[in-house]
Amino acid sequence: MNRYIKPMLAAVIATAAACSPTDELHTDTIANEAELTISVNTQELTRAMITDSVLPDESELCIGIFNPDGSNYMGKNYGHLYYKAENGPGTQIWKPSSQVLLGEGEGVLYACYPYPKYANGNIRDIYVEANSYSQDDFMYAGPYPGLNVENKHVDITLKHALAAIKLTTRRGSYEGPGAIRSIGLGGYCGGYNGNFDVIQGKFTKVNTGGIIYPTTSFSLSDGPNEQYIMLIPTGEPGDLMIRITIDEVYYTKTIPNFMIEQGKITNLNLSV
Repeated sequence: MNRYIKPMLAAVIATAAACSPTDELHTDTIANEAELTISVNTQELTRAMITDSVLPDESELCIGIFNPDGSNYMGKNYGHLYYKAENGPGTQIWKPSSQVLLGEGEGVLYACYPYPKYANGNIRDIYVEANSYSQDDFMYAGPYPGLNVENKHVDITLKHALAAIKLTTRRGSYEGPGAIRSIGLGGYCGGYNGNFDVIQGKFTKVNTGGIIYPTTSFSLSDGPNEQYIMLIPTGEPGDLMIRITIDEVYYTKTIPNFMIEQGKITNLNLSV
């Protein structure tokens, strides 16, 4: 009986060897995915609070990748990805906290800067501040459609989400020493915090009525003083309130129907 078992055993071994996985099969599987790479620049300088065409090294960026219908790309949680800028050889390199892979299906990319401290898991609802303590530029980008294993690099151009007022203060008819201790802007044409939807490219909620006091101390005798104050645009005109302290006396002025626009600087001249 042994003479029949041995040939059968040899046949089973030969069959198993013929069906073992090959290197070709492994290579084809890997080729179905490719790592995302990005480069980042900012919108035109005339409207920028950040005046360089690239962000500073060590900057932190948030990226979201979705299917065209807004669902999770390839079923992955790519709605709130972290990237950091590093100084490379003659260029800036953006590195993710973990590898981001693109597949054969189409992905749509969105981005925002800086990386948000507070977000509900993705970039559709980001809390943004523009107050006396936080005057950081907030920027966004997208949509960038057509991402896949063959189209894996995106040149991102960030746009400005906030509005800015360039306030120029100079002496007019005021005859006192002119020591300015503080100037504040606010009211109802712009807000101090809100929620931004990167996919829609607009604020979905804005809290108004507050006054923003940047750090200010100067004298009217020194000539015109310029400063930039960022606000969250409401998209509608409203009252702009100016509060100024001169020689320890407090003054208030209201400008009705004042309009500020997202991504733009509005000039405001104040003669005292």
